[in-house]
Amino acid sequence: MRHWLASGEAVPAKVVYKDVIAPSSPAFESGRLEFGCHVRIETLIWAMTAAGIEGAERLRNKPAGWIGIFEALGAHLAQDPSNYLIIDANEEFGMLYLKVIDKRTGRADTDLFRWCAEQSAVRCMVYGSPGRIRSELGWIMTLSDAAFDLLVETPNEHFLRLVYPESRMDKDDVIEMIVARFATPAAAYVWYCSESLSGCGGRTAMQLVQEGKAQQVLDYLDAVDARVFE
Repeated sequence: MRHWLASGEAVPAKVVYKDVIAPSSPAFESGRLEFGCHVRIETLIWAMTAAGIEGAERLRNKPAGWIGIFEALGAHLAQDPSNYLIIDANEEFGMLYLKVIDKRTGRADTDLFRWCAEQSAVRCMVYGSPGRIRSELGWIMTLSDAAFDLLVETPNEHFLRLVYPESRMDKDDVIEMIVARFATPAAAYVWYCSESLSGCGGRTAMQLVQEGKAQQVLDYLDAVDARVFE
């Protein structure tokens, strides 16, 4: 299914329009995100890039619970995509600090900067559910009560993998992410199985995923989008 950002179809109802200075608040998530957010963020980055929004790749490697913020941001910027450039996206003291340049003025959009900070300050970095900034254990993070309890009970390295999940993409995840690039899911599957990828030792996307190297497939697609490979 094609991502609505790149499809030319009507955008979801929550998307705001050009005369609104910031996106509307995205719905809170429910359930664990560490297995699904990677596909969501990679699909979003591709769709934003395809729409003409520069710097979307800076949204990678951010807390899983903030995926809804990024999707609402992408929907907002897609209203006038050629006029926006994302130049920085940092997480500090449990909040998201995003710098977006409005090319019409050459200045950072302070409304979007403030909106991202406000949204992240009330959204759990693990679950995407309502949360608040916590510092009781020496780390400053925005967490729900459930995520804080998990932090208390879980070794630090394991907890950080929930906040910043590693890619666990399999065949279905990769095909779901690339299908918008092809006319049909069947065409995407043929590419996945048979196309040798430049710069990847002649291996196909399927072979890379089987070797646990799905990130190389994503890096290849980024290179194609940047016209490194034609």
